[in-house]
Amino acid sequence: MNFSRVQRPCVLGGATLLAACAIYGCFDPDSFFEGYLAAFVFWAEIAFGCLAMLFVQNLTGGLWGMVANRFFEAGMMTIPFCGLLFLPVFLGLPHLYSWVHPATPELRQIVEEKSLFLNVPFYVVRYVLYFLLIGGMAFYMRRLGRRQDAGANKATERMTQVSGPALVFFVLLMNVAVIDWVMSLRPEWYSSMLVVEFVTEQAVAALAWSIVILRFTSHLSPLRGMLSEKVVHDLGKLQLASIGFWAYITFSEYLIIWTANLPHEISWFLDRSTPGWAAWAVLLIALHFVIPLFCLILTSVTKRLDRLARVAMLILAAHFVQVVWWIGPGFTDHFRLNLLAPLLIVALGGLWTAVYLRHLAAAPLLPLHDPRLPAAQEAMA
Repeated sequence: MNFSRVQRPCVLGGATLLAACAIYGCFDPDSFFEGYLAAFVFWAEIAFGCLAMLFVQNLTGGLWGMVANRFFEAGMMTIPFCGLLFLPVFLGLPHLYSWVHPATPELRQIVEEKSLFLNVPFYVVRYVLYFLLIGGMAFYMRRLGRRQDAGANKATERMTQVSGPALVFFVLLMNVAVIDWVMSLRPEWYSSMLVVEFVTEQAVAALAWSIVILRFTSHLSPLRGMLSEKVVHDLGKLQLASIGFWAYITFSEYLIIWTANLPHEISWFLDRSTPGWAAWAVLLIALHFVIPLFCLILTSVTKRLDRLARVAMLILAAHFVQVVWWIGPGFTDHFRLNLLAPLLIVALGGLWTAVYLRHLAAAPLLPLHDPRLPAAQEAMA
C-alpha cells in the first residue's frame, strides 16, 4: 500500500510548524518546552499503548485482535522515533523540572532526599534504558509477526507465550517513565496509582487511534469485507471497557488521596483545584467518560464503524485534555493554557503520523497465516 500522498504533507506541515514554534521558543523557552513536553507525551502514549494493546490481543485472541493487529504494530514501531522526539526535552530540563535547579530551601531539601533518583545523569540513563528495552520488545514482536506471515507454525504460539511477561515488564518500565515525565514536575509528590492511570490512558488512546485509522482504511483489501458487525461491536465494547476502567482508576486515586488528606499527597490536586483547572477537570470527565459512555452503550453506535470512529475522535480530543491536566498545572499557580501545546501536538503529530503510515504500509493489513483468519473468512462468506 502506498500512503505517500498522505505522508509528504504530514512531514512538510509538521516540520514547518515545528520550526515556527521553535523560533518562538527562542523568545519564550518556558512556554515552548512546556508545550513540547505535552505534545511528546500525547504521541508517546499512543505509541506505547499500541504495544500494550498488541500484548493484550495476543493473550486474549478474538477476531477484533486480528483486524486491529497491524494498526497496533504500526503504532508500536514508532517508539524508536518517539525516542528521537524526546531529545529536545534534555535541552529544556531546567525550564521543565524544578529539581534540576531548586530555588528554595524547602525544595533543595526534598531534592537532596531524592538525589539518588532526581539527578540529570541518571535521568539520561533511565531514558536510554526504557526506550531501548521497550523498543527492543516492539522489534521482537514485529519480527514474530513477520515470521507468522512467512508461515512459521510456532510464531503465533511464541507471541502468546511472551506477551504476558512482557506486559508486566512494560508496566514496570512505565512506572519509571511517568515519574520522569509527569510526576517529577512536583518532586515532593508521589502516587503509586498514577502509573496505572498512565498505562490505562495509553490503552484508551491507542485503541481510539486504531479505530479512527481502521475507519479510513476499511475500504482497502484485504480489510474490505472483514469488518463484520460483530468485529466492530467487539471493538466498541473494548473501548467502552477501557474508558470505564480509566474512570475507576482516576476516581480511586482521587478518593484515596482525599481520604488520607496528607500534605505531601494532596499538593497534586490542590494545584488542580483552582477555578480554571476545576472547570478543566469537569471538561475532562465529560469528554473522557460521560459522553463516550452514553454513546458506547448504544448498539446503533458500536455496530457501525463510522459512528464508532466519531466517538474515538472525541476520545482522542479527551486525550489532549488529559495530557494538559497532567502537565499544565505543574508550571503555574493559576489557570493558564499554553497555546503552543496544541500547535506542537499537530507539528509532532504530522511527523509521527508519517512514520506510522510508513510502518503500516510495510506489511499486509491482515496477518497472514493467523489461525483466526480461516474462521473469519468462512464467516464472511
